[in-house]
Amino acid sequence: MTQTSTPQARRPSLARDRGRSVLGAVVSNVANVLVILVIARMLGVGAVGEYTLAFAVRAILLLVCGLGMRTAMTRFVAAHLATGDPGGLRGAVVLGVSVPVGVASVVALGWFVAADALATSVFDEPELATTMQVVALSLPFFVLVNVALAATQGFSSMQAYVWIGQVLEPGLRFALTLLLLLLGGGTVAAASALLAASVVSGIVALATLVRMVSTLPPAQRTYPGRALTSFAATSWVASMATQGLLWADVVILGALVSTEEVGVYQVAARVVLIGMFVITALNAAVSARIATAWVRGDIDAVDERYTGTILWSSRLTWPMLAGLVAVPTAVLQLFGAGFGDASTVVLILAVGAAAEVLGAPSAVLLNQIGRNGLNLVINVSSLVVNVGLNFALIPVYGINGAAFAWAFTMAVGAVVRVVTVRRVATGRWPWSRPLLVSLGAALAAALLAELVTDLLPANEWLRLAVAAVLVIGLYGSVVVLRGLSGAERDALSRAISLRLPQLRRWRVQRQLRHAGSNDASLRVDDLISPFRADVLARADLFRLAREHADLRVNDEPAFLRLARAGGYGAWFDEVLVHKGHVPGSDPAALERTFRSIVRSSLQLLDRQDRLGRESLGRVTVTRVPAGTEIDGWSLAEDRWVLVDGGHRVALALLDGVGTLTPAEYAVVNGQLPPNNTARLLESGRLAEEEAVQFLARGLVPLGDRDQVHRWRDLLDRLATPGNREVVEAWPEVRAASGAR
Repeated sequence: MTQTSTPQARRPSLARDRGRSVLGAVVSNVANVLVILVIARMLGVGAVGEYTLAFAVRAILLLVCGLGMRTAMTRFVAAHLATGDPGGLRGAVVLGVSVPVGVASVVALGWFVAADALATSVFDEPELATTMQVVALSLPFFVLVNVALAATQGFSSMQAYVWIGQVLEPGLRFALTLLLLLLGGGTVAAASALLAASVVSGIVALATLVRMVSTLPPAQRTYPGRALTSFAATSWVASMATQGLLWADVVILGALVSTEEVGVYQVAARVVLIGMFVITALNAAVSARIATAWVRGDIDAVDERYTGTILWSSRLTWPMLAGLVAVPTAVLQLFGAGFGDASTVVLILAVGAAAEVLGAPSAVLLNQIGRNGLNLVINVSSLVVNVGLNFALIPVYGINGAAFAWAFTMAVGAVVRVVTVRRVATGRWPWSRPLLVSLGAALAAALLAELVTDLLPANEWLRLAVAAVLVIGLYGSVVVLRGLSGAERDALSRAISLRLPQLRRWRVQRQLRHAGSNDASLRVDDLISPFRADVLARADLFRLAREHADLRVNDEPAFLRLARAGGYGAWFDEVLVHKGHVPGSDPAALERTFRSIVRSSLQLLDRQDRLGRESLGRVTVTRVPAGTEIDGWSLAEDRWVLVDGGHRVALALLDGVGTLTPAEYAVVNGQLPPNNTARLLESGRLAEEEAVQFLARGLVPLGDRDQVHRWRDLLDRLATPGNREVVEAWPEVRAASGAR
């Protein structure tokens, strides 16, 4: 296998970025909640209201000063990387960072000067002025953090965004807030902690972005001023409308009701945001990939990432909302006396939060495919409706009215966005059986938890614990048993078996007990081609072991380095690690895992050499019907495909065995094999000529295989002519050959 070093090959997997984003979101939301918690516990409801108002004004001004560059930075960096234009990327970054920070500096000065008037005339809270002035100083640095980290996301990596934006900034803010309040500070001290965290995070984010850009090839900087400005201007208005929906109710409440009521509402809203934290994280992880796929014209990849984000946002959000809906009072009372009355607010807001799992990914998709104008219309319309409802309902219903305005707007906006995405982008609805199972499981879990906790004594900690156990138990069981797709169930089984070898052996034995039989010998080439190129990578390990037997015995580290640099290392990196089948991401941990897998695999080689091939047992195969799509690939003919036993088949290949007898394999049904060939191609670790020669083993007559060196050769020499149309439709073939 070719060991090319490409940016795509080094790019973190989507699964890992999603996991990293969710982890960062957990840290960020916990830190944000803890900030509100310590202010509420140590300073009271009024202080929460003051802090929240200043924070809300900063959040709105962030959007004003950001000029739409957060969305633009991610898209333009991703697009320039996809088209190989480092000069345009550098120019976009310079404009996208310097202009918003400059505008923010001017706005911050104006806010600082006008703080007294705002506090007195608008919010009728004169003591709020100093808090606002301190928060105003943080605005330029907060803008810098956001635009710089958005640019790093364009590199299809969430590392900087997570560690700086979701761990460093909120973690430092909480630590400093707690320290200053313990030293006797008040709301101004909490605002000072916010300022310090923004300054540190802004400097670190800028340094990280500079380092990432410096790794690109040298090129004359060009400034895509018109295109960037046009895209950003539309995104600017759209993002202001989006965030306006999150903060308009707080600002309007501040003008119409007391800061104490604002504080109660903010705590209730923060509780609901706990249940929503994964939405932003998963959207951030997938946004650059949607832009890249759209630029390349791969609509299937756009739809896959869009629907996958909706599915996982739902799976992780709805059970948390179910727990909140079951025991809202118990959760609110963690913040202290005076907050329990906001349970109705939590119930109302949860409806909007549940709908946001559909609306937020749809908004991201529209932005990243360049249809941010549509997003603008939807967002501005939603904001107008939201503001109107707030002014109509708050005077009558107070914080409950604000909650209804937000929930109604979010639900309607989500429906409109989903319809729009179907019409202008994917042509499909995002619904799926796993999604509906997740919704049903969440509703059932919420109902069960509420019924049971109502029977318990009035101990809020007990109710919280029981509700958590019931929701996790019921929801998790239903989703695992009934809500996983076939591919997900297979991936879960493989991931568990790789971590627990004994469980893997038990699974294989169970498969064999329930497997069927066949009375025909199967050609090895047909079993592995086109889907299982990883078998050749495994054969590469066994070839190295025989060619370098002395090295394996006398210098295992050197042998492992040799294996890591070859096809086996490519399979480990791009299949096992990329797909999340091995634990951890630390390089040292991965090397230990690689060593363990190599040792286990070579035991098969040693066993065969001692006892013969019959000692290795049977492999499992399945019959894949014509037209069955496996990661974007399908065939126009039924095909026997290897499911489990790749190392054993690799040993057969190494020894020149061309067929498996009926005694050497068992038939399993209802299980699709992985398409590891597509993954190795996508990663860049399998060159085009190697790929088509491998595919020719199972798709081209024996006498023509020596003539196959390019995709066009493969298409012209297919043994089954009916396969030509489906092979041409493979994303890798379209991208490499221009076949239509």
